[in-house]
Order: sequence, then C-alpha cells, then structure tokens
Amino acid sequence: MAKLSKEQINNLVAGFGFFSRIQLLCDGYKVTLQECRSGNKIRVSIYINGKFEGKWLLVKNNCDESKFFLPRFFTVKSPKIKRNKVVEVKERVKSDMKQHDFASAKQALNHINKVCDDVKILEGDA
Repeated sequence: MAKLSKEQINNLVAGFGFFSRIQLLCDGYKVTLQECRSGNKIRVSIYINGKFEGKWLLVKNNCDESKFFLPRFFTVKSPKIKRNKVVEVKERVKSDMKQHDFASAKQALNHINKVCDDVKILEGDA
C-alpha cells in the first residue's frame, strides 16, 4: 500500500493553481481537488468520482466516501460555576456534519494521505 511522500505533496502543491486540478486514485476512488470560491475566500473542494453528494457530510451516515472530508468543530460558550462565580467557558464541540472544503491543497493532501491506505497520483498530475 503506497502513500504520498512529503516531496510528492510539495510538488503537487507547487503546481496547483486556480485553473488546475489534482487527481488521485485513493482506495479505488478517483478523487479530484479543485480550487473554488467560497464567499470572499478561495478554498479547495474535493470531488469523488467526479461528483459531490451532501449525504457524505453527515456523521451518522457511514459512507465510505465520508472519510475524505474533515470533521467540523465549533466553539460554544457555556456558563460554568467556579469558586461561586459564573464564568463563561469556551468549549470545542464536534458537529453532526463534516466540512466539505479545505483551507489549502496541502491540508487536503495531508488529510487524504492520513485516512487512505493506498494513494496514487493519476498520470496527468505527476
């Protein structure tokens, strides 16, 4: 089972731009990374076998495709009593949905490399 080396990841990131794509073969799925615009930010979206389905983002839905997406966390302020005073404490809580995009191509490639057993670069991106 082959994974991407740090050198391969850095080469892919260096050649990645707004009009380019990175195509990988991960555990039998064709995974495409593409930059897209989300509001005023540029994010990296992930497509599996050329498509994206919202059901893959649900945590309770155990699809094989859901492993390619990041778990989503959010911060909640909750009152706690410490030494007879009410203090607001920030807690990190896991959401019921996964995050559908990544901040950078390197973050996406590192996540894919971590969750997949077999990762190969398709010929056009080598």
